[in-house]
Amino acid sequence: MPNVRFWGVQGSCPGSYFKENLGSNTSCVSIELGDTLIIFDSGTGIRTLSNTMNMDRFKHVVLLLTHSHWDHIQGFPFFSYLYQKKTLIIYSHRQEHIYGLLNQINGTNYPLSNNTLPCHLKTITDIHRLNDALNTTITTIETNHQGNCIGYRVQAKDCDVCYIPDNQLHNPKTTSFDEFVSFCQDSNVLIHDSQYTPQDMPLKMHWGHSLYTDALNLAMRASVRQFVLFHHEPSRTKKDILTMADDCKSKTKETKIIVATELEGIDLLGN
Repeated sequence: MPNVRFWGVQGSCPGSYFKENLGSNTSCVSIELGDTLIIFDSGTGIRTLSNTMNMDRFKHVVLLLTHSHWDHIQGFPFFSYLYQKKTLIIYSHRQEHIYGLLNQINGTNYPLSNNTLPCHLKTITDIHRLNDALNTTITTIETNHQGNCIGYRVQAKDCDVCYIPDNQLHNPKTTSFDEFVSFCQDSNVLIHDSQYTPQDMPLKMHWGHSLYTDALNLAMRASVRQFVLFHHEPSRTKKDILTMADDCKSKTKETKIIVATELEGIDLLGN
């Protein structure tokens, strides 16, 4: 059954000093597509993923990187799949991001070296090669975020998911709002950076993340079926984030509003 599951939903850094939270791990989301497991980013949530899922049932395990900022790669050394005689496909549009990911396991910052891992790491930087290998349609878009970041759209049987975790929709310098509307048009699920509120401005105007109201506007303009608030601000309480979601719900009846919560998921068949 195709589904999306959230393993790390917080932005910037792991950990929480709030008794109630939606999860305290950094970005990691999975999609199960038959015998293929697609993993977006390897923040600290990837540790929970590999310690929870039975990954032996997948023929292909694929890690899609958006970029190599610390909060999106720091869980990789603790990804237990690496310590098995398996194959992991790693895709990034830039070799520098793959280097940043793998170089964490270098014998200095981590006790082991990546060239001694039992897992075979198959790195790909050509999206056409990746699609041919997986029999999917994966497309990318450059986001408005420091560090050469991209977002993804994964389309396959019973699946149409956009994942855009780090993106500044206001004052875009790389990709316009209308281009994002076109990229996300009519998708089933949009998981989008919703880290900021209007009260965070103007202090965080150029910090590379979106106001949740702008992300909602994107979802509505693109006629997506389900909008997921994601990449939560670490200093925001669960109640604060749910209040943001309630505000979104008050503005639309056509788009379902979801708050990304660790260990929860979305059934892509709608059951």
